[in-house]
Amino acid sequence: MSFTNTGRQLKTWAVVFRWLCIVVGLILTIYGVVQATSGRYVQEAASVTTLTWGLSLMVVGWVGSLALYGFGIIVAAYESKADDVVKPAVQPAAPNTPSAPGWKCRCGTENPQHVSTCSQCGESKPQRLTASASSSEASATAGWRCRHCGTENSKYVGNCLKCGEPKPLA
Repeated sequence: MSFTNTGRQLKTWAVVFRWLCIVVGLILTIYGVVQATSGRYVQEAASVTTLTWGLSLMVVGWVGSLALYGFGIIVAAYESKADDVVKPAVQPAAPNTPSAPGWKCRCGTENPQHVSTCSQCGESKPQRLTASASSSEASATAGWRCRHCGTENSKYVGNCLKCGEPKPLA
């Protein structure tokens, strides 16, 4: 069930209700007047009742339609406020941006770059590459050291993962 434009729909139904009550009330009122002018005593009581119902229906139609129309205005105002709510923008990842490579522990477990201890054995992340690492592995994991806190960061990271210091340009 859709609640789009509910306020506008309520206001439209209020106008329809008002005109329906006016038309039916006028018909009853005219019928009551015609009965009253016919001159028969029995019909005079019925004509007064019909006249009263006709006028009452017109009054109830006006009051009811005003209430319904006012409610429609309130609903329309809330609908417009709901449309103005700003949804948080989701920033898409930059295309073709390589993710920061992790580090491999001595036990053989691959760990994410931001983790400082191995998830398998608990050994601390090495601060530097050892001389036994192959040259291809060294070039793939070579990064930069933060001047502020000394943390070794991946070459793909623009700010230090520990303190947030920006990567030096040279």
